[in-house]
Amino acid sequence: MDAALAAFGQAVEMDPQLVQAWTMMIRIHSALGDTKAALKTANAALKANPDNIGLYLMKADLSEY
Repeated sequence: MDAALAAFGQAVEMDPQLVQAWTMMIRIHSALGDTKAALKTANAALKANPDNIGLYLMKADLSEY
C-alpha cells in the first residue's frame, strides 16, 4: 500500500489534474482506516480539481464516518 501511495503521489505531483490517481490515494487511505489522511487527500484533490463532482461525492462519503 505504501508503494502504491508513493506512486500515485508522484503521479499527481506531475499532473494534479489526474483525478484517477487522487481517487486511488483516497481509497487506499480509507482502506487502511486512515480517514483523516483520506479527507486531507480529498481536499488536496478538490483544490486541484474544483469542478470534479466525483471528488466531492467521495469527500462526502468520508465525512459521514
